[in-house]
Amino acid sequence: MIWEQRQSLLMIPVPQTQPDRLPTPPSRHRLRSDGTAESPLNMNCCCQGLPHNGHRSAWILVLLVILGSCMHPILKSIFCHIHSAITGSYISGTHSLVFVNCPNEQIAKEIARGTLEKRLAASVNIMPRTPVLSIWNGEIEESTEILLIIRSKTSMMPELFAYIR
Repeated sequence: MIWEQRQSLLMIPVPQTQPDRLPTPPSRHRLRSDGTAESPLNMNCCCQGLPHNGHRSAWILVLLVILGSCMHPILKSIFCHIHSAITGSYISGTHSLVFVNCPNEQIAKEIARGTLEKRLAASVNIMPRTPVLSIWNGEIEESTEILLIIRSKTSMMPELFAYIR
């Protein structure tokens, strides 16, 4: 056998055509009982039998699995929410709520039905008539209004606002 040096500085025995010659490892390597040499890099390693590039390939595999799962659409959304919860960062909303006050129930139903028919909203809640106090022309005025709560994608906001106006 002859000794072949790899990039990780491990000495790996390679079979030779003349098996009667014994290899002589370099002096900086310790010879194990099974005849293989141990690199000084590996002498204090917790996993003495494994080459260090084995650890690297395992980490690369783990990172590829994590990155691959983050690319899947469903898992990407879950990953983004977990990341924002851990880091405290805000994900620029993919969904938004819009509050619209309507003077009567007929207008509220027309707006709700129109936004749903044009696919500008996922759902619309029509809240019951509620009293409202407001300042109008410098005076406090009391009236009743119906509140719409519209759930939609943030990307649809300009079209939704244009329709409501």
